[in-house]
Amino acid sequence: MLALSGGYLCSQRINYLRRRVSVSRGLCAFIRYAKGQIERYAMPATEILRRCPSEILSLCGYAGDCLPSDLVSFCNAIVIEDGECKRIFSEFASDMGSCYREEQVKRCDELLCLLSEREKYLSDRLPVECKLTLALFCSAVIAVIILLL
Repeated sequence: MLALSGGYLCSQRINYLRRRVSVSRGLCAFIRYAKGQIERYAMPATEILRRCPSEILSLCGYAGDCLPSDLVSFCNAIVIEDGECKRIFSEFASDMGSCYREEQVKRCDELLCLLSEREKYLSDRLPVECKLTLALFCSAVIAVIILLL
């Protein structure tokens, strides 16, 4: 019973690590999409959110039926488990619509660079953390077996 519950926790931890990477990729895709819409059409932030493809929204971790009215509400509605990604995307959401188009594009580039670096870091760490999680699980199972013998 202990081994099964430990196995469940191990699988949940690995899913959490993978979800963290996929959401960071989704946030990068959303900022790229927003940047393109601002550059080409000078589209306001609320319209960008409304016209965003559902694939990008689901990559960001949004699973709701009704989209929030603004980017700050959207940022609060999605589950971003990595604190640094949450901070960067919150900064992006609060900055949108507060300056001229050229400044918004420049800000998108800056935040996209930061978020891409974070996504790369999380991607690089994913195999290491998964192996560590599995090693800790196996060690715990062995320790429980030894204690029970």
